[in-house]
Amino acid sequence: MLTALYGIDHGRTLSIVQPSLLRESCLDKAAKLRQVGARVFDAPELAAEEVIERIVGMYRGLGMPVRLSEAGVSDAAAAESVLALMRRAGQLQLGERGILDEARIGRIVRAFCR
Repeated sequence: MLTALYGIDHGRTLSIVQPSLLRESCLDKAAKLRQVGARVFDAPELAAEEVIERIVGMYRGLGMPVRLSEAGVSDAAAAESVLALMRRAGQLQLGERGILDEARIGRIVRAFCR
């Protein structure tokens, strides 16, 4: 959606969306996030939230944006534009077993658009 609306390449859309997605699904994905901490960051003691912060740090270290504004988008209505496009495309039930409903997706989108 960010590519369609703002011309942002796939890699940057990932670095923008993923931290907000992980924060929203942290409870659902805590075990997997701790596994990432152990396997990717060699830090098995990290809590899920700390792993997310490490991921954000990794993206920042690579010079990648982690917010839409960091990709040069200053559209105050960006969240609503993204959500409207997702509605039209029928993409408001995502994730395995459809765990991300419209309310959760809205929180994710609003978080990365801040």
